[in-house]
Amino acid sequence: MPKFETPSINKIFESRKKFISEIGEQLKKETKAELVVNGEKLSIDYRMISLESKEEADADVAVLLPGFGSGWEGIAELGFSLACEGRKVVMPSLPGYGNSDNPSEKYFQTDDFENEAEVLNQLLGRIAQDKKVHLIGHSMGSEIMASFAVKYPEKTSSIVLLNPAG
Repeated sequence: MPKFETPSINKIFESRKKFISEIGEQLKKETKAELVVNGEKLSIDYRMISLESKEEADADVAVLLPGFGSGWEGIAELGFSLACEGRKVVMPSLPGYGNSDNPSEKYFQTDDFENEAEVLNQLLGRIAQDKKVHLIGHSMGSEIMASFAVKYPEKTSSIVLLNPAG
């Protein structure tokens, strides 16, 4: 009978502890992108987390959007889990949420999340360049991700809708 070696609990714990420490530092780093949507300049707050290694340089990119009333912090736990699996994770706070700029009333006059899809398009153009991304949205974030996927199918690898609103 072959003998299987199992890593000690301490070794697993130490590895996880180091990773949590790395991700924690990445989450503390405030990152902003200056974008222009319908002629309006907006500063968008986001976090990008991943394992920092050469093996992860070509890792899949997952973009997470929380539901109504929440910035990137509202979905950070899921982002952490995906980063643990080796993905690069992007978690933006859309205009009006988190530490992103509050847009003018004109920004909210569209019913189809077209402006939010454009924010994601510009942000991902800087982060992922031409790479297709996995979209994961929760509640209202699901509606925005669906709008993005319809408008930019060439930039969408997959889409997951968690408790979609509507």
